[in-house]
Amino acid sequence: MTGDLVARFLRQLRTELEAIVDRTLSIANAATFRRKLDHGELVTMLDLTNEQHVAASENRKRLLRWSSAFESFLRRRGAAGAAEINPLSSEIMPCVTLEWSDRGEVPEREWRTKLHRELLRVTAEIGRHLAVCAAEEERRIPHDRMRFTPFLLRIQVCGQRQWQVCAGDFAKERVSDPKGLVLIPVEPSSPERRECFGRALFMRDIRARGNVRIQLDTRQAGALHMLPWELLHDGDQFLGLDQGISLARQAGPTIPAPQRSPQSPLRLLVVVSSVPGTTFLDGEKERELLEAALAPLTMLRLLEIDVVTDSSFTALRRRLRAVASSGRPYDAWHFIGHGGEEHLVMTGDDGQRRDVRGTEMAMLFKEPPLRVVVLNACDGVRFETGGSTSGVAAAFLAGRVPAVVAMQKRVSDDAAILLAEELYGALSEGESIDAALIEARRAIWFQPNRLEWFIPVLLTASE
Repeated sequence: MTGDLVARFLRQLRTELEAIVDRTLSIANAATFRRKLDHGELVTMLDLTNEQHVAASENRKRLLRWSSAFESFLRRRGAAGAAEINPLSSEIMPCVTLEWSDRGEVPEREWRTKLHRELLRVTAEIGRHLAVCAAEEERRIPHDRMRFTPFLLRIQVCGQRQWQVCAGDFAKERVSDPKGLVLIPVEPSSPERRECFGRALFMRDIRARGNVRIQLDTRQAGALHMLPWELLHDGDQFLGLDQGISLARQAGPTIPAPQRSPQSPLRLLVVVSSVPGTTFLDGEKERELLEAALAPLTMLRLLEIDVVTDSSFTALRRRLRAVASSGRPYDAWHFIGHGGEEHLVMTGDDGQRRDVRGTEMAMLFKEPPLRVVVLNACDGVRFETGGSTSGVAAAFLAGRVPAVVAMQKRVSDDAAILLAEELYGALSEGESIDAALIEARRAIWFQPNRLEWFIPVLLTASE
């Protein structure tokens, strides 16, 4: 976010919190009291009408949205206070729901005074965090958008355990068993083994070339095609975690990515497909977590999210048709659900499972074109020994989608939410798909279960 956007967001947060407090006091002042005995003690209780209960419940939801947005914002910005916001919102919650009460014989006026005092105490503490965050933002150096220069890395088999390597503008090299590479059927399981494996894959010093996108083409590399190249290592660190190096799999002809006006919000369509008869998937929970993580962006109108909770393929098709006729197409599509080698699992018009082929999906999204597709599904992409790239991701690329982020293997819910938060956050702020995915991978790496950072694969057919 730019400094102006951050200032606007912080002002909006402060205004929203003030509105929540004002609404709480308004409901409390309009309510009546009654007394009752509770285990021998006389308790002062609010006697709320149904309408007041509904208003208090809506106020609670408003506070939860506010709290999630602020916490997500602080976390993404690396600002102070992210860990304190959730406990503070928990402190203020009984006040907002009007479940805050005093034991004993307390006059109504005194009860309201104490309620008001407690609200002011907690909101003052929250206000301190807002002020600290604003001061930190004023000291930030303006961030320039990163541009990546393509760097072709093509590997072709040319004999028994021999490969020809073409790296950028370097001359072609013929190597045998490059860097002591050992072909194994699965990637190493521990961080230490993965680092050794990455060093074996590649060690060329590429940082001196500036910000580059390694456009990896292994379609003619035989058995090397199926290796987890996201683990490339140059002897210092994994290249996929370097902020100046993007790694993309070349999986189709070069096509330009559609452009978006910087003044327009990023339009995101989320499909949650939880089909009866398949492995349990709590898509509703993942949707709620995703919306909460992206709340700061939606509040600032940098991002617009539409969610299709119906698993029906027909419902998706109709939504896209309605949007196309409105002249406001989507920029990105995010799928949460199950997949197979060449399909995504949805439901048909009869409510039963329907396996939708990748080619059908690609045709559905062909006009107008998307900027990126994110597939949080098993088998979204598969790299075969013979050099072919299969899965739904490959079908989207063939259907002229310029970039697809797919999972090489199953990813945990926590990693999937963090990936989406960082990826769409960066895209909505004007970053390229390269810079956005780098930040998402780095965010996963810094989590306790950092082994999942390399699972998201960027497949591209764009420059």
